[in-house]
Amino acid sequence: MTDWYEENIEEGVRYPVKLLRDNGFNTDCSCEHDKYVQCQYITDDVIMRLDHLLFNSGFRNYEIVVNVKRVDGHSYPSMNIKFEDLEEYKKFNIKRGILL
Repeated sequence: MTDWYEENIEEGVRYPVKLLRDNGFNTDCSCEHDKYVQCQYITDDVIMRLDHLLFNSGFRNYEIVVNVKRVDGHSYPSMNIKFEDLEEYKKFNIKRGILL
């Protein structure tokens, strides 16, 4: 019987892809050369609150990027928000009759 992982996943990332999938993380793509595995992310409470806060405040075009970096065993979590237009919330709130 043919092993799906051997047929579809590059050897260098095969173990982490299988480890992630066997433990409930859906993987979208991976690359041995670039040394990455991309997984689907289920939004947690903090990210959902942040997203709702920004959206309900009038922002419509932004990206929230969550990063957890580990160096020598130490965890460095961070979150970045990239706005396409920092002024769009003003237009939204003026339409609602809110002056900022």
